[in-house]
Amino acid sequence: MPFRALDMPDQPRLKLSSIVILGSLAGLPPLAIDLYLPALPSLTRGLHAAASSGQLTLTGFVAGLAFGQLVAGARSLREAQQSPTH
Repeated sequence: MPFRALDMPDQPRLKLSSIVILGSLAGLPPLAIDLYLPALPSLTRGLHAAASSGQLTLTGFVAGLAFGQLVAGARSLREAQQSPTH
């Protein structure tokens, strides 16, 4: 008898639209960084700033991504613990 996955009727199923939205949200930060890095030298030249100032904007971008992950992770954990399905 072949192995069959157990049906879990209590578990919500993700819709295809949810999967597409979550996938595109996960791919957006790497795309933004890949678009931002080639423009970094012209950004510093155009603003007459030092290279370190331009690199600091990239540091701020990555720090903002990390902070967003912390906030969103804590919020989703809190909402999961308050879920009526538990």
